[in-house]
Amino acid sequence: MRIRARRGVDAETPADFEANRQIVNTALVSSWPEIGAAGLADWASDPRMGPAGSETNLSWFVAGNVHPNDVGYAIGAGYFAAAILQAIA
Repeated sequence: MRIRARRGVDAETPADFEANRQIVNTALVSSWPEIGAAGLADWASDPRMGPAGSETNLSWFVAGNVHPNDVGYAIGAGYFAAAILQAIA
């Protein structure tokens, strides 16, 4: 799973989180088959939840800017279902 955008309400999220998130996500997308993963749940590619800053949208996230709300989890479920189907195909 690629890492979604996030921002904690206090000092819990490092200042370089977004830069590191982009590095890790790029590596995951380019190498997931080579590392032995059966699929990739690319939730971070969702245009509503993946871009930096989207974590402040209470349509998808709970207050605190880290965890999805029920609607956000439903969006993520589609990505996980697709990855599972890909893995068992």
